[in-house]
Amino acid sequence: MGNRTPLTAAALLTVVLAACTGSPGETDATTSTEPTRDDAASTSRAPDDPAATTTSGPPVAEPAEQQWQIVTQPMSAPVVEGSTVLYYAFVAEAMQLVAVGAADGEVRWRAPATMSSAVTGVGARVQVVDGQVVLLSPAEGGSSRLARLEVRDPESGDVVVRTDPQEFADLPERCAADEDRVCAQVYRGGPSVDVRLTDDGTLQDAPAEGLPGWQDIGSLGMARETGQHIGRVVHGELLWDLDLGEVIAQGASTNTGWTFQDVLDEEVIVASVGTRDAWSGDTVTIDVTDYAAFALDPADGTLVWKAESTDAFCDIAVPDREPADEPLLACQWKSGTVVAGDGVVEAEDLDVELVRLDPRSGETLWQLPLGDAEGQVDGWRPVVLPGTEGTAVVGTGEDALVVDLETGEASPAPQDLVTWDDGAGSVDVLTLGERRSVSRVGVVDPSTADGSDTVTWPLAGHVGAEVEVDGTELRVVSQDRSVTAYRSP
Repeated sequence: MGNRTPLTAAALLTVVLAACTGSPGETDATTSTEPTRDDAASTSRAPDDPAATTTSGPPVAEPAEQQWQIVTQPMSAPVVEGSTVLYYAFVAEAMQLVAVGAADGEVRWRAPATMSSAVTGVGARVQVVDGQVVLLSPAEGGSSRLARLEVRDPESGDVVVRTDPQEFADLPERCAADEDRVCAQVYRGGPSVDVRLTDDGTLQDAPAEGLPGWQDIGSLGMARETGQHIGRVVHGELLWDLDLGEVIAQGASTNTGWTFQDVLDEEVIVASVGTRDAWSGDTVTIDVTDYAAFALDPADGTLVWKAESTDAFCDIAVPDREPADEPLLACQWKSGTVVAGDGVVEAEDLDVELVRLDPRSGETLWQLPLGDAEGQVDGWRPVVLPGTEGTAVVGTGEDALVVDLETGEASPAPQDLVTWDDGAGSVDVLTLGERRSVSRVGVVDPSTADGSDTVTWPLAGHVGAEVEVDGTELRVVSQDRSVTAYRSP
């Protein structure tokens, strides 16, 4: 619901779990209607973030056909620019930006990439600014965190601009004040500062876009200075700030997860954050009833409402809805303890309800008891997916339920309903001798109740990137072990 910039608790659990991953190579594209496998590839999974999963449209009898498929381990959703498909991939333990032809999947170019000093748990997303792709490339001969900002032609891979080495606090992206410009955050011996790429290839302080030492965490200028200290920064000025420990709960902190989104056409900001300021030690224990969902007034930061033992990480984006009509979903916890360690997440005594909240008041409009949600959780949160025609899907496979978003009434999902589970976890990327855990974002896999996992056409509007080739509509999807272009049967 609304505009959001989430960093979920599940994503940040990678700090503790440090998922171990294999690193398969990348094969040439194949054109086939049969699945393509890399039998040597293997990976373990960190707890998954269900926020980005979705479900396909009305089921059809015929499976989608494959235009082409590349066996690889993608790290991001694909982005189409002209006749080129761009995505990040995990290859030989390193991170690469890969460009392939949209028509045939043939690799056009690839470039080494790095996350520099971006917060652990933040995933890679391909950024195209003014028709050019921007990325961070490792800076040889220095610290593993040093990187050069590169601007490349998406078709040829030719470097248009390459900056001097800097330590970046996040990946470069469009400037908020000028979408044809590239902005980023860098460290220069103190708190991170906002910078803008100039025409001569230098990085200069960005005027009036951010505030030194503050990191963007959501729409409407929501930012954080520390885990517990958040505020709203507009045109370089701090409009208001608050201490989460004082306003929400002791220990509440963005260091262990956040989701901030503006709803009701920017009338309120709805949020949830982690339950502690840091994770440490070999084992982490979380009481899920410590979570809270809350709403803030964008004008002055006043707390509008707070729902105890509830979190908004379960909310989903519902397509084709006006902002005032889009439902706000949340998980309401009756009980539950989560223990994470040694790459394993165990949930005990879970009792959860999926609820719809009134974003103006926090009032519960309907509630769907899920109990221990057996077969419907990934990690510990229920998997909630956008459905079709005013519905959501809870869970995947044979335990999935279709939920009416207006009434909360639920029924078993059809056997051939295709759901797309964002269950890719994270990988340990090796950059100039240092390993860092990087979440795989926008990587999905199909699931059906009958276990066939057959992809049907049309795919869900949220899944993959759409491109037209010689009059044929293709949908390019990053899956756990491939990047695949599907077409109508």
